[in-house]
Amino acid sequence: MSVEQHNAGIHPSPKRGEVSLAALYFGIYGAPVAWLSLEFISYALTPLICNGHPAASHAAAISSKLLLVAYVIAGIVTLAAGAAAVNSWLKTRHELEGSAHHILEVGEGRSRFLAISGLLTSAGFIIAFLFFSSTLLIAPVCR
Repeated sequence: MSVEQHNAGIHPSPKRGEVSLAALYFGIYGAPVAWLSLEFISYALTPLICNGHPAASHAAAISSKLLLVAYVIAGIVTLAAGAAAVNSWLKTRHELEGSAHHILEVGEGRSRFLAISGLLTSAGFIIAFLFFSSTLLIAPVCR
């Protein structure tokens, strides 16, 4: 924060009250946690689905449906995290005036920084989720 702003009583993150910390953190961590949860669930259920034993056919059918539900829930959480990040970015994008280089030097605009971090993180995981999910349509689960 510059000396003039400190003397004027301007907070380095003036838009901090317009977006909650929970929304900022959900935008950053929501998509990666959904992805990680999907990986754990997929790792646990795939052996049940791919077991060739005839007695396990009922368990395979249930596991297959659970895996589909896990994909849908993970997709919804990933998109919700992206929406939260976009909403946070729209609320904080004009947090402080000045060029990006000046703001980086003085360390202002924390809410905006967290919002753009969530936006980039969520966007990356949305793309990864789309590629990962498309393999379900292209390749069989059990090989």
